[in-house]
Amino acid sequence: MGFIESINGFLRLCNLSDAPYRITALGNSGVFIEGVLKICDLKTERIILAVKGGKISFYGKGLSIGSYVERDLSIVGRVEKIEWQA
Repeated sequence: MGFIESINGFLRLCNLSDAPYRITALGNSGVFIEGVLKICDLKTERIILAVKGGKISFYGKGLSIGSYVERDLSIVGRVEKIEWQA
């Protein structure tokens, strides 16, 4: 059994492998997002990303894109708030 399947079984969530995007917060010092379609806004206080089904806004201080490969993106800096919009 793989890592995603283990988490899915433990938390009793939907099938995580079918999720259109995933967000992994690394404390408040960074975020890893899978399934990014587009960067909509990029500022040091706010980053807005388009994902299937809506947009995700990240607020904080000193935010920047750490890496962006295909549809996977990392945000570095102090992340203070995350919002999802349909």
